[in-house]
Amino acid sequence: MVTVHHFQTWDRTRGEYVVHPTKSTMERVAAFGGEIVAGTAEVVAAASLDAEELFNPVQPGI
Repeated sequence: MVTVHHFQTWDRTRGEYVVHPTKSTMERVAAFGGEIVAGTAEVVAAASLDAEELFNPVQPGI
């Protein structure tokens, strides 16, 4: 089991933060410069993450 969170990253084109529809682990989000969205933690099976360590809360496993 792993804890995943929604996260946001800075979009230079838009000039604003964009919240991603997927969730990921705190470590993975930090590795690519994202920020965790508070209050979005969810515990899921590690097997639910895709090859990029992302979890799709709408369609788990896809």
